[in-house]
Amino acid sequence: MSRIWKQSPDKPKELIEKIDRTGSQAVSIPRKGAGGGAQFFAFTRFRCSKYRTCLELSFAAAQDWDDIHSAEQQARNQIVATKGSSILAWGDEQTLRRAFGKDLTSLSPYSIKDRLQDYANNLYLKGFIERAIGLSLIRGKPLLMEDWRGGSVLILDRQRPNLTLTKNISQCVGSLHGRIDGMVSAITPEHPKSEEVWGAEAVRLEVDEIDGRFWLVLKPDVWIWPKHARQQAIGFLDERLGSRFNNRGDALLSAWISLLLPRTGPAGRSRFAAI
Repeated sequence: MSRIWKQSPDKPKELIEKIDRTGSQAVSIPRKGAGGGAQFFAFTRFRCSKYRTCLELSFAAAQDWDDIHSAEQQARNQIVATKGSSILAWGDEQTLRRAFGKDLTSLSPYSIKDRLQDYANNLYLKGFIERAIGLSLIRGKPLLMEDWRGGSVLILDRQRPNLTLTKNISQCVGSLHGRIDGMVSAITPEHPKSEEVWGAEAVRLEVDEIDGRFWLVLKPDVWIWPKHARQQAIGFLDERLGSRFNNRGDALLSAWISLLLPRTGPAGRSRFAAI
């Protein structure tokens, strides 16, 4: 609802006064030099090459979100699509045509530069870009990608372990994935079948805009299977994540960077290839 409110044009003044409880004003705060203390928060930012051009898709019949998600599944994560005033996508033309079928009538290059300059009012691009970057980063690596809370999460795949690639992460946290002893998911009307509960090391990724530039934010985390059992696993997560600050958090973040961006140059110069 908050996103809908932010993007609603011509808001009535009386509603603004009732809903918006805070105000804003331009300020200028001088930046201090780098401190000498240990790192506290385990996250980092990378300069992203801007995904300015994609494909605009035209269809013989209207497409909804279910059609888009179905096409992405059909293509097995080889395409990414979103829906705004039109349907936009990244991916190979033949793959897009196979995924959407005969309803797809044409594809044409489309620049999203102007929309990126008004990012706050085009938030549907956020997930679009994050998903494209995530799929680029997991190529050739023992990783899965899941959507969670409006963002993307990269998860170490227990079905495809690679001790060489994940060695640095393992040195920081020990076991990388495993069943949570004695825990099964609760039975609910939405989930009538109980399942074993598993955990795996993961990293959340988000794309933020700061001063007109776009940055990739990485935040190490732990993924829980099945997803709806996360609340049950709070105790496990507290124990697993509770000491990941300062030097340990820095080492874990560096380990994820070495897995996702294996290069010798400064991480801030990394670029991501569009799918």
